[in-house]
Amino acid sequence: MSTDTTRIDYACGYFHVIWSSPIQICIALGFLIFNIGPSALVGFALLALVGPMQGMVMSLLASIRFKAANVTDERVKLTQEILLGIKVIKSYAWEDSFTDALNKLRNKEIGFIRFLLVIRAAITGCSMVVPVFACILSFITFSLAGGNLDVGIVFSSLALFGTLRIPLLRFPIVIASIADAYVAINRINEFLQADELSVLPEINSDEQYAIKVTDGEFIWE
Repeated sequence: MSTDTTRIDYACGYFHVIWSSPIQICIALGFLIFNIGPSALVGFALLALVGPMQGMVMSLLASIRFKAANVTDERVKLTQEILLGIKVIKSYAWEDSFTDALNKLRNKEIGFIRFLLVIRAAITGCSMVVPVFACILSFITFSLAGGNLDVGIVFSSLALFGTLRIPLLRFPIVIASIADAYVAINRINEFLQADELSVLPEINSDEQYAIKVTDGEFIWE
């Protein structure tokens, strides 16, 4: 639960980026249109096409994060069982078997985490590269339309595309953190709404024996 609450806290720190990033994008786009005319829309169209693709990838990340969280729960549960029963494990020399089981879960968890980090790195790199290509496309369109690319237009447009890059770079991070927070909220909600467990077993005073085993099989290892 502590990991889930940390993810929610991390997402809350980026909450205002959700509404401020679109405003920054609109203002920068308006100045670009004023600067190089409708040619700026060509570069913005490229950015608009990449956006939905990033959203699809983020939905995939949410499902992978949910699977990784389940594996993490299994690993933590097994670790707690090992620590609680360490005397028995040492007495019967079960260290290797429990170590193998724990390593399998850990390797599976690392595989999920590695996949998530690779996808996030790819999204971040795409967010940094796409504005550059958008700028190039806009300049090419502006030149083909008969525009005059002087120093003032080029450098001011580069600055505006750089302004576009900042919210576009933050926005995928925000979406990823929101996806993690969404999974964390569902897990916490499932935990809080789970049925209460009875601390003590029910005892029937009418029974002859307190504990009775029927057709039981016991093996000494």
